[in-house]
Amino acid sequence: GPEDAYEQLSLYVSPFALIGHVGSSAACAHYARMVQRAVEFGMAQCLAEGCDLLKKAALYENQDVGRTLTKWQEGGMISSYLVEISSKIYYKRDGITKKGHVIDHIVDSIDLNGSDTWFSLEATKLGVPAPTITAALEARFLSNMKEERVDASSILGAPEGADTPSVMKDQISEDLQGAIYSAWTCVVAEGLSIFVAAAEVGQWEVNLVQCLR
Repeated sequence: GPEDAYEQLSLYVSPFALIGHVGSSAACAHYARMVQRAVEFGMAQCLAEGCDLLKKAALYENQDVGRTLTKWQEGGMISSYLVEISSKIYYKRDGITKKGHVIDHIVDSIDLNGSDTWFSLEATKLGVPAPTITAALEARFLSNMKEERVDASSILGAPEGADTPSVMKDQISEDLQGAIYSAWTCVVAEGLSIFVAAAEVGQWEVNLVQCLR
């Protein structure tokens, strides 16, 4: 909104929250929040696929994944709240069935709503590529095809006698953290690209520094 209105309101709001003047239009702030949501989804998908690789390629147990995430959180390049809470769930035992960990009893399917598909539709409308975030959305589409995936798994199983490739667990952990960091960078870049393109159309006078905060 208007900068003078922001300066007046910031005196009362800033003591309680991190705020910033992102642009000259109220629509700009709403758009920024929607982009942030899409970026968070994309980053979560990247981390989820990384954890899946640790289990299937490096044959990590849940506790091993938890320890790896804790290590990344304590001094890695992807230290974040997302990594912190993800590390904790891999340690948590299931208190209902008393068997295994909670992570193994979570249904691998997620409902979708309009805000989930919004970003990819905006990217298409504006002609801006967003392959990483769009891939995360398509993974959500696949998660809803639970019955089809179960049926396919009974037909398209791994060939008999197939061996898991030999990997160095410490090395794959280090390489994977770098890969996730690179993917996260792409996700953020895609989000900012959409935001800048929309700002040019709407003439929002966007302040990207404030957006990145």
